[in-house]
Amino acid sequence: YKEKDVEIYNATYRFEILVQGNKIGKYREYLKIPEEWKREYQHLRSLNTTTAAMAEIFSLIISIAALIIFIIRISKRDVRLRTAIIFGLITFCLQLFSVFNRIPITVYNFDTNQSLGNFYSTLIILGILKSLFFGLLVTLIAGAGEALYRQHYAKKMSLTKTFSLQGMKTKRFFFSLLVGITLAFVFMAFQTFFYLSAKRYGAWSPAEVPYSEILNTAFPWMFVIFAGFTPAVIEEFTFRMFSIPFIEKVSKSKVLAILIPAAIWGFAHANYPNQPFWIRGVEVSIFGIIIGVVFLKLNILAVLVWHYTVDALYSSLILIRTGNTYLVISGALAAGIMLIPLLYNLIMYIKNGRFASSRSITNEIEGTVKLVEVEEKVKVIPEIKYKPLSKKRLRTGVILGLIFLITFFIHVEKVGEFYRYPVQKREIVNTAKRFIENRGVDPKNFKYAVGLEKNYKSIWGRYAIENSSLEKLNTVLAQYLPNSSVWYVRFFKPLEKEEYRVYVNPMDNVVVSFNHIIAETAPGYTLTKENAILRAEAFLAQQDIDLSEFELKEEFSHQLENRTDHTFIWEAREGYPSNINEEKLRFKVIVKGDEVSSFDRFYKLPEDWVRVQTQRTVFDSIRIGLQIGIILTLAVVAILFFLKRFKSQSIEWKPAIVVSLVIALLVILGEILLYKKAQLEYNTTWSVGVWNILWILLTLLKGIGVWGLILLLIISIVALYPHLLYSFKMDRRQVYSTDAVFSSALLIMGLFAISKISSIIASSWTGGIASPDFVLPNFLASQLPPLNVFIQVCFKGVVAACVIGLITFSLKNIISKTICKIIIPVVLIAVFMPLNVDTILEFLVNYISVALFVLWIWIGIRYFLRDNIPAYIYSGLGFYMVCAIVDFIKFGSPRGKLSAYFFVLILVIGVILILTEKRSFNIKVKLREYFNR
Repeated sequence: YKEKDVEIYNATYRFEILVQGNKIGKYREYLKIPEEWKREYQHLRSLNTTTAAMAEIFSLIISIAALIIFIIRISKRDVRLRTAIIFGLITFCLQLFSVFNRIPITVYNFDTNQSLGNFYSTLIILGILKSLFFGLLVTLIAGAGEALYRQHYAKKMSLTKTFSLQGMKTKRFFFSLLVGITLAFVFMAFQTFFYLSAKRYGAWSPAEVPYSEILNTAFPWMFVIFAGFTPAVIEEFTFRMFSIPFIEKVSKSKVLAILIPAAIWGFAHANYPNQPFWIRGVEVSIFGIIIGVVFLKLNILAVLVWHYTVDALYSSLILIRTGNTYLVISGALAAGIMLIPLLYNLIMYIKNGRFASSRSITNEIEGTVKLVEVEEKVKVIPEIKYKPLSKKRLRTGVILGLIFLITFFIHVEKVGEFYRYPVQKREIVNTAKRFIENRGVDPKNFKYAVGLEKNYKSIWGRYAIENSSLEKLNTVLAQYLPNSSVWYVRFFKPLEKEEYRVYVNPMDNVVVSFNHIIAETAPGYTLTKENAILRAEAFLAQQDIDLSEFELKEEFSHQLENRTDHTFIWEAREGYPSNINEEKLRFKVIVKGDEVSSFDRFYKLPEDWVRVQTQRTVFDSIRIGLQIGIILTLAVVAILFFLKRFKSQSIEWKPAIVVSLVIALLVILGEILLYKKAQLEYNTTWSVGVWNILWILLTLLKGIGVWGLILLLIISIVALYPHLLYSFKMDRRQVYSTDAVFSSALLIMGLFAISKISSIIASSWTGGIASPDFVLPNFLASQLPPLNVFIQVCFKGVVAACVIGLITFSLKNIISKTICKIIIPVVLIAVFMPLNVDTILEFLVNYISVALFVLWIWIGIRYFLRDNIPAYIYSGLGFYMVCAIVDFIKFGSPRGKLSAYFFVLILVIGVILILTEKRSFNIKVKLREYFNR
């Protein structure tokens, strides 16, 4: 209901009532904000989001630089780990306590489809994980920042000694605290003056009550301490203690060292709702320059105290304003906690009659390790002692290969295996354009985006297979749910809420569903419910749908300012061929004004069955906790191991940097080729230009992530296998070539055979429930699908080869006992089983499948690949190359088949080059030798 005569700038007061049966199930009152205003506001906020994202990219670069400095310094034993760990532990404890402190708020959103044990165990696990992340981040930044701070500012107070009893008695400590606390009030005055002045020129910010939720926490004052300490430590250590000396060293300019971190830090705050979008960034950047100067003139303590006091005071205001004695006193004490060390300093001054000397707590006394350039050692090229595969081993491999080939001729039905994509993307788009043209719309007035979409849920497949069979599911998908796998063509207008979403069947090139989205205020007719039903029934009749076999299940209307919208849902009657037990086919039609604006097909599952399938118990949380714990343990062990390794040997960084950079650039190129698909996610409240900037930033972020991952993997592999790079030199590669090609081909064939065997087991034992889903060939949405596939082959191939190399080294050199080499994989496979496994039989099927893959990889490495380094990279690249060829052929596109032939040609040429480079080659002789073997 809308209350009459109550309107605030076109916003109306509403009452919402939900009647469930004969009872009131829901009631709320709210202010209905005009949709147009909300869209305009989102457009304004888009500039804030993009600006903040740009600053976050630079912040990430600083963090990466800090990580590199941390690794270099810790290898030189020049990191004060005790100090860094103390700050990290304090952050960890405060963050964890903050999670527990918010339980009264979190429990309000309790999902009833989970046990109470699952809720609390998940809360604890995620809380520990989040706290660990912040703790490690602070440890990293503190360690790297302190090392640079100590090296560049010898006369300043040492961070390590600042908070010692001796340090807290000094005049410098007193003066730093005083300046920090004073700066907090100066900053508040500066903010007030800044925004009063800016308001005259149109600056504004939405009215809000900040931090209102903290009143519902168990200990509201604890939030004040957390909100003061964590941002202060992370931001001041990052943008002052680390960034200023680092940038000063790189740029040789003290001015840039102050300006650049201040600007990055300032505009990282641009996501606040202040308008215009740059106003908050400018405000914080200006004061960031002042803080940078204070840092250089005094020390890190002064800016830490300033930052803590500002954030703590702001977050405590809501407690102080309550008037409640407990909240006022606790809030004031938490905000003024910096007065405690100041009071201690004054007491010691009065007691001793003077301040303590600060000479013993400076960075100069603390000392630093001089980083001298190490003389380049003469590289000793290791001698390769490689024993070729014996004739017996080769014969065994050939026999295994023939057995693997036999499995390729065994057919196993899979979900959605019938899907083909023979129609070119251009023709799909033309079909969608003709569809909206037939509705009287000119597609030239719209921009468009296109990609593949799956309107199918694996839970539908699970229910169908459980209550019928996999064959029945595929029949239903093919005949009654043609929109389960579709080309999705989106026509949209930037900054306008009008778009057409057209879904085209990939095999028939026919529109199977659509949705016309318009604004709430768009004009239209107001049809009665009866006339709207007639309009919907006429449309369904045009789709050759016989409504005599369906019943109208749901209907509701939405009265808007200029029209009335009606929604109707029909469900198949009992006995309809598409029904599988209680799983019923439904059609949904929306009539907006007098236009049928939306049509969709989907399945409705029994609610009770869905709740049982999706419910979560404490066992699920324990498994997640074990998985996270194992990953973190392995990460810590790996870090400690590699730190020792880096100290004992020199690493060739250049090849790793070049390879990782090339792959990162290829991944970025792949994202550019998928730009049209990315536009499916475009928000029409944003301008295209601003959205493009954000997309570019996210693409660069993905590229940086890929670069870091590949670099880390390659450096790790080079550290473990010092002779790896020499193995790929032409004169040495020949030693491995023949066996490398044979072994990698055998390993690849075995992996495909194991995949087929796993499908046979899943189909025989569970009827296919273990894998009730299918994968879309999203690479078809690219401007150049073969290039996108090639990029994925390179990326996945290198990652796979490196991961297998790491695991192989671990099993050979770190895990010494044979029994442990068996028990550890057995346990890990069990722990990392998918969470959606419901029965013991499904668990066994998944476990056996994964175990077979692991077993075959171990056999392949143990008896065929062995110490043949090139074979590993050939296996990784070759496996994903063959996968690409199979996908191109399987999905039935004419150009796809051509691409498959092209990839086969590349593969054959590659193999020939590997086998014949720098040697005399006679194909007849070679074939005779192979047959003789």
